Amino acid sequence: MIIKRKDKVIIFLSVIVMILASIILIYNINQVLKYKEGHPKDIAYTTNVEDNNNYEVILKSNPFINNEELNNNFSYITSLIDYINTNFTYQFTIDKNIPLNFDYYIKANIVSKPESDMTTELLKPIWNKEFILTDHRVGTTHNSKITIAEALKIDLDYYNDLITLFKSTLNIPVTSTLEVKLMVNIKGELENNTNINKDHYMLMSIPLDVQVFDIKTSTNYVNTETIYNKELPKKEVSYLLIIIYISSIIAIIYIGMFIIQHTYNRYKSKSLLIRNKILKDYSDRIVTISNFVKDNKFKIINVTDFEELVDLANEAYEPILYWNRKDTKEAWFIIIRDNIVYRYILPKKGS
Repeated sequence: MIIKRKDKVIIFLSVIVMILASIILIYNINQVLKYKEGHPKDIAYTTNVEDNNNYEVILKSNPFINNEELNNNFSYITSLIDYINTNFTYQFTIDKNIPLNFDYYIKANIVSKPESDMTTELLKPIWNKEFILTDHRVGTTHNSKITIAEALKIDLDYYNDLITLFKSTLNIPVTSTLEVKLMVNIKGELENNTNINKDHYMLMSIPLDVQVFDIKTSTNYVNTETIYNKELPKKEVSYLLIIIYISSIIAIIYIGMFIIQHTYNRYKSKSLLIRNKILKDYSDRIVTISNFVKDNKFKIINVTDFEELVDLANEAYEPILYWNRKDTKEAWFIIIRDNIVYRYILPKKGS
């Protein structure tokens, strides 16, 4: 099969376009996945927070526990507690050499909600009483780092007594928590006039008016935070772009293969194209044989339309035999029924 120069160019260009377009689109997919959280060149600044909230529960003298203090590996018995020592440690750093202004203090809140077994389930607190435990402390640092360390003694009996008084006075059963917070506000300004304003807190939650409890600690910030100059793309947009790129790759390959196949098909005989289509469309009905032995007792009937052969196969419940005759390069499609050979022949070359 000799292909004309013009068609060779078409095939070559189709392959090149498929390869280059696929490479570009795969690169774009990789970029979307790699920088879905933001591109490094768009970073405005990065902050890091190192924190620690150590506490010790100091016990009253009692015949049950020999230790005078317990760490956070235990649950605690309220009646045995004298007080709680807590230490808030907070260190904030930024990767830009700028001055930072900060303001911090420690407060406590009693947060009380109705007990869940009440007739009407209420989600909001019915009592929230605030206590300022330390004065506001303000300052400025010029080394891009803020370090805070505060120790505090918590008299748990004082807060439990308040809950007891509240419940006995108002006759409302409540579930209460003491929330002790280190509140930190940080402000600064970058060279490009970008403002920095962070409101962080470290929280220690202590259940009140219970016999035993656990202490939980948490924060409202991530330890490492990267801020970008422009808004990050939404995940939905990133996923949509990936779908579009993948769909484009599939479409380009499909179109390219169609052009190549169409170009090659112009050099194939009509008979060959028909044969290939038959073998593809009726693959579940056709059985390929390697040889066909002629027998004089068989009567041969030539069928001019392959669909007639299919109808006959349906009626006889017989498979269609396919034989690629080597000597004449003919394609034979055969059904044998009642010593009669029904055959549909495709010659080597068709009109």
